Amino acid sequence: MTSTSIPRALGALALTAALLPAQAAIVQFDFSSTVTSGPFSGQVGNGSIRFDDAFGGSLVSPGAGNGGLEIDFSFLGQTFHESNDQDFPDFPLVTLFDGAPVGIDFVLAEGFSGVHFDDGRIGGIALQGALLPGDGGLLLAPIDITPALQTVPEPASYALVGLALLGLAFSRRMARR
Repeated sequence: MTSTSIPRALGALALTAALLPAQAAIVQFDFSSTVTSGPFSGQVGNGSIRFDDAFGGSLVSPGAGNGGLEIDFSFLGQTFHESNDQDFPDFPLVTLFDGAPVGIDFVLAEGFSGVHFDDGRIGGIALQGALLPGDGGLLLAPIDITPALQTVPEPASYALVGLALLGLAFSRRMARR
């Protein structure tokens, strides 16, 4: 090898390394959520967030070009994933600061994206807001529960039932005569 071929070889090696895509490393952060109000107050959900640390943006979402966000969240014996977000594939979103998650937007709604809550009192679950550091390295996420819609009979239904009962009473009275 000549003295000029060594710098050329080193230059070619440096150029090759610069052109190679960054090696993906999937990082995982675990989080915990506690309901603070309503009938589910005190119930705890647990989950994990995974994404490609080579992603350089501040918002991670599903899809390889967006950081490949994956979420698992377990609450009341059911487990939900990123594909269950009501606005999948655009959501869920996780906000990053210096490569660590600091915010989450993950919304589950009854009847959307294959979601069915075993507990009929739940109409939706929202993990939206800041992810705060907690004990043992866990992140703490806010959780809001939307109650399921309760069917309430309309006044017209009551009126129809009332007319039917009056009709029965009248026909019975006429049958006695």
